[in-house]
Amino acid sequence: MNPKRRVSGTSVYFEYMLYRLNKSAGLVDYDMLEKTANLFRPKLIIAVASAYPRDFDYPRMRKGGPHNRTIGGLVVCLKYAQTPEFKAYQNQEYDLMW
Repeated sequence: MNPKRRVSGTSVYFEYMLYRLNKSAGLVDYDMLEKTANLFRPKLIIAVASAYPRDFDYPRMRKGGPHNRTIGGLVVCLKYAQTPEFKAYQNQEYDLMW
């Protein structure tokens, strides 16, 4: 973000804070992240990196792990797809297409 305009569309709605690496270890500086988060008080911390060749310490970030929401959503959908109600709905939709 700069003084005149927002850098991305999401920055219109959300404030973000970057975290840094510990340069000597090459790892996320979790101690500094914790200190900064205590000052900033975010409601959510999203751990994202496109060029970080290591996994995050999810328990330390209290975030649950990668793709938990996606996996949970798939589990619910696949369980629902096994029900007779869904199969009847699917057959009804198929019949409407043809």
